[in-house]
Amino acid sequence: MGKGRNLTFLEQALAYAADGLAVFPCIPGGKKPACARGILAATTDPDTIRAWWEKTPSANIGAAPASLGCFVIDTDPPRGDHELSALEMSEGFLPPTLTYRSPRGGKHLWFKGDITNTTSKLGTNIDTRGGHGYVLMPPSQTPEGHYEIVHDGRAADCPDWITTRLRRDIEPRRRETGTALDLESNVGRCREILARMVERGDVAIAGQGGNAATYQLACRLQSEGSSAAKTFALLETDWNPHCAPPWSADELAEIVAHAGAYMQNDPGATGLDPAAEIFAAAAERYAAEVKTPRFHAHSIPEQDSIPEPKWLLDKFLPAAGTAIMFGPPKHYKTFLALDLALTLATGRAGWGFPAREPVAVVYIVGEAAHNVMRLHRPAWHLPGPGGAAMPAGAAA
Repeated sequence: MGKGRNLTFLEQALAYAADGLAVFPCIPGGKKPACARGILAATTDPDTIRAWWEKTPSANIGAAPASLGCFVIDTDPPRGDHELSALEMSEGFLPPTLTYRSPRGGKHLWFKGDITNTTSKLGTNIDTRGGHGYVLMPPSQTPEGHYEIVHDGRAADCPDWITTRLRRDIEPRRRETGTALDLESNVGRCREILARMVERGDVAIAGQGGNAATYQLACRLQSEGSSAAKTFALLETDWNPHCAPPWSADELAEIVAHAGAYMQNDPGATGLDPAAEIFAAAAERYAAEVKTPRFHAHSIPEQDSIPEPKWLLDKFLPAAGTAIMFGPPKHYKTFLALDLALTLATGRAGWGFPAREPVAVVYIVGEAAHNVMRLHRPAWHLPGPGGAAMPAGAAA
């Protein structure tokens, strides 16, 4: 990738875009994006690119590898280069691939595949830049020097040991679940995904990462349990007519095949068996484990065998159950509820009942907590005639 050694920043940015690589400007002499949306603004649209670099001719060139279905292995010398060489000795040598040299002497090695951004996961000072990541491209420069082409050409297929090692360290690869491909339920879910994306205008648009969007969608549909052939058919009928412009049949088939070869998960890894089968198995296990559900219609013998209730206050407040105190506002419901709770908690006589064993009480204050804790409850403890606490109502 790259059309010449002596091109201006604008000419080289346009050349990258012509190859399908989405680019965006970074600050002159640095790596920070020079546009508000950063990598999200990356595009292959020539008019947008001309406007950016005519405004800032010396802006560095940032690029999104995922727009080409690629990722970049970024080594930071000297440790990163040594680590990568050691990995090659133990795992296998990397094939010749598109390679750039960074100003500090590190390398950017481009490979086909769907790998996310990582930091030193592959090895010390070896990073990866993939989805939502970006790299600087020649002839970008920093205070240390220029980015330079080391090996021109296309990105090579990534060796299996690279993806295996990264997936093991980053996120376990989802393996095939045993669910058959192209089940009606899974295909239906794929159609719903496409319909929602089309409805909100989330489709492939030339110059706005359309290739990457279609590639990622093809990966998702195949993970959901759609075969490569069915994925192509779904994209061709439900997605492609809404893209700007639509893909040719050959282009779309190539993207689907590329997704099947390099997708993160196995086909069908996130697919599901039919709901009837899932719930039938669950119902069978439930029936075997639970003889009588907690909530069920009680037979007459069950109703007759219900024991007599136990009471905290005889025939007034049950030991198990729900009691409701209701009345108009400003009729002292809070006073009465608090008096009842404290009477039970202390075991004192009250409410027409003799003293009894205290019981644990939790009083939940839904409002006016300060009044209850700092005024109402202390008032309950005020002494009455002869030094005894006054009845709650009098104390209130």
